[in-house]
Amino acid sequence: MFYLCSIGSNLDPHQHVGQAVAELLAHFGRLRLSSVIQTKPVGMHSSHDFLNCLFVAESELAQPR
Repeated sequence: MFYLCSIGSNLDPHQHVGQAVAELLAHFGRLRLSSVIQTKPVGMHSSHDFLNCLFVAESELAQPR
């Protein structure tokens, strides 16, 4: 089964997004990863921009119900 998920962080985002991708690679072994984009916060009071990306992973894990 394929899973489509997003990653985003606005607190030390270069470190956290990079760490999340590294952890996912260690777990799944292979990912399809989108470009990383920088976005302004929406609907919250913060001066920190977000880094966001999307990934697709294949796994035999059961689908959550």
